[in-house]
Amino acid sequence: MSLGGWLESPTMPFSQSEDVGLEEGMRALFAQEQRVKNAEQTRTRMRARMLNGYYVFAVPAGYKWHKTRDRGSIMVRDEPLASVL
Repeated sequence: MSLGGWLESPTMPFSQSEDVGLEEGMRALFAQEQRVKNAEQTRTRMRARMLNGYYVFAVPAGYKWHKTRDRGSIMVRDEPLASVL
């Protein structure tokens, strides 16, 4: 059902030509590569932080993150909930 609308993008042309399909595919490949690299970097940084003795997962009940100037975020007790648990 056609309602008379059209797609527009400031960075990518939309049409039915073969060249646009190729460009779309290339953009998808580059985006996938970026996601893979980002995931790899995240895992590497989390592993390094764990090896330095930091907790990198979701905070358990009764604790909260506290930001420090020199060591990043550290986990501290969240009173009075921590005493109850």
